[in-house]
Amino acid sequence: MTTEPSQRPVRVGLIQDVPIKWDLAANWHTFETLFLRGVERGAQILCTPECFLDGYVSSDESGWPEPGFRDVAQPLDGEYVTRAR
Repeated sequence: MTTEPSQRPVRVGLIQDVPIKWDLAANWHTFETLFLRGVERGAQILCTPECFLDGYVSSDESGWPEPGFRDVAQPLDGEYVTRAR
């Protein structure tokens, strides 16, 4: 069985900001603010840059501190993943 592609337009929003390295709470606050703004403007799909929540810590030049990575890693049932659902 084949299905015809939908001809219905979809409004996509892009979230752009410079997140704070290692600061999940601040980055989540920024995400929520920009997400709600996008929804108010009619976005049906919203995209963030990769690693937005952790502030792209993989580019941190402090030697990749393993304990820090463990602190920002999010399990599928973790606080921020659960909130995003």
